[in-house]
Amino acid sequence: MLTTPEFQAVILAGFGSRLYPLADGDSVPKALLPIANRPMIAYQLDWLEEANIRDIIIAAYPGARGKINGVVQSLLEGSTGTKVQIVEVPENSGSADALRTIKTKIKTDFIVISCDLITDIPVHYLINSFRLQNPTMTAFFYDAGNLEASTDRPAAKDDGLGEFIGIDDQSSRVLIMASKADLDDDLELRVSMIAK
Repeated sequence: MLTTPEFQAVILAGFGSRLYPLADGDSVPKALLPIANRPMIAYQLDWLEEANIRDIIIAAYPGARGKINGVVQSLLEGSTGTKVQIVEVPENSGSADALRTIKTKIKTDFIVISCDLITDIPVHYLINSFRLQNPTMTAFFYDAGNLEASTDRPAAKDDGLGEFIGIDDQSSRVLIMASKADLDDDLELRVSMIAK
């Protein structure tokens, strides 16, 4: 009898247009760029394996599927029980569009990660928080300005891709999330959010 896994994982293997010419849709997909002599996607597969998440969906743009599949199969060689589906999503899809494209393949609670996530945060921290709190969604964020490596280089240009995220100090709940690109000149907040 087959049992439904507790979690599935979705790896978003986007085009990497901001990494051109390193990531070029015609030659090397972003997910396969080498990081410390390993394809970038190897780090996500290791992270998921650490949590025993064995049902993985990779959302890839057209043309990258075959290349990613070949590398993933070689990375999983000798691994038992891991099922990976690589699904093509339209080339200009954002994260939400990619999830809508693969929604019929998602059968249980799932983790969404980008193919460029490389972290030393153990995945079980996230999973255990989800299990204990039973929220609609669990997320983790980082402040790129506070990263050690970011202090050694000049400030990045303002490319309009920043995010505004408001988090309640007491409950750690996300109060507001807005993309800088989606805002005009103002960020509207309810007075009740400011008063706390």
